[in-house]
Amino acid sequence: MDSAPIELPDLDLIFESRLFKILGEPIRVEIIRYLAVHGVCDVGTVAKEFPQDRSVISRHLRLMAEVGLLFRSKRGRNAYYSLNGFEFLKAFEDAASSVRTLLSKVCPVQFERYERTGEIPEGCEW
Repeated sequence: MDSAPIELPDLDLIFESRLFKILGEPIRVEIIRYLAVHGVCDVGTVAKEFPQDRSVISRHLRLMAEVGLLFRSKRGRNAYYSLNGFEFLKAFEDAASSVRTLLSKVCPVQFERYERTGEIPEGCEW
């Protein structure tokens, strides 16, 4: 007798999340790293550090601000950006929570052991 299939969270929702979309573009990762080190910067300052055209950097910054990973403020004609560290952390925690849900359903015994001990089990494939 076959058991009923396990209902799993939609993997597309995990891997198509805004976090993975942002991190899937290497220049965005570099921009995040730059802002994490340098703090609040205007578009021109950030653009000077990268080979891409200023308009390309500006679009990346605007996109990351629209999804909440960066703060954006205007001073006169200049836009300034900084890392929204807690939103960045929340995005990672949301992704981790989805993976936890997935593992708890696919590998319940191994997942329970992992949660209890912190040891990574050797088995459980899906």
